Amino acid sequence: MRFFCKNGKESFFMFGRKWRTTLAAIFLFFLAWIMNARFPHEVQLVDNLFQIFGVPAWSNGTSGLHYAAFLPLSMMALAYAMMVYVTKRPGIMLLVLLLAVGLLPKQQELVRWYQRNFADGIYMLEYKEERSGCTAKTSAEGVRNGTCVVVLQNHGEQPARFEISVYGPSGRKRAAVLTGYPVEVKSRENVRLELPVEPGGQGDIVYEEWGAPRITISSAGKRRDL
Repeated sequence: MRFFCKNGKESFFMFGRKWRTTLAAIFLFFLAWIMNARFPHEVQLVDNLFQIFGVPAWSNGTSGLHYAAFLPLSMMALAYAMMVYVTKRPGIMLLVLLLAVGLLPKQQELVRWYQRNFADGIYMLEYKEERSGCTAKTSAEGVRNGTCVVVLQNHGEQPARFEISVYGPSGRKRAAVLTGYPVEVKSRENVRLELPVEPGGQGDIVYEEWGAPRITISSAGKRRDL
């Protein structure tokens, strides 16, 4: 859609010659949206970015004030300000921003698309933590026995061979209850693994049950903490 300004120069809709600013704002918005995806580890991409530069993503380990969240929020605010500068319509741009956030698919759908089309090895795998869990019982002699159910889906066209480690209810703060267990998941397979808990003492804990256990998968020098 085109219209002409009073000086006779042609302009495009409401953006005019500021199309570069418009494209930059759209790019910032989508980049901020993508940063909330959880890949390749259990934490969000923005958290991984902070870790790469040695900056804590949280004020207290993995809890407290989420410093990393301020980056995508700031990028979205900047994108909004740039669009207001271009259009001079703050109300409409706020509505567009809110609609875009609501109508866009979840970030994990983008991750699955990447896993289906471009990923290889352990990066093809999705961990279904909401369907995973462990139970373990420690005898009076201090010997622990149990089972962990871990659900994984391979989105790729190739089988994935790797080693898996599973952690207890305290997560990675304590030693894994299963270490380096070899697994193969066939292409496009959604598999429910029943893995043995390694024997070991648990102090005064007699019976444990925990859901969504933290796991680590590794292969060929690559590692994912999920």
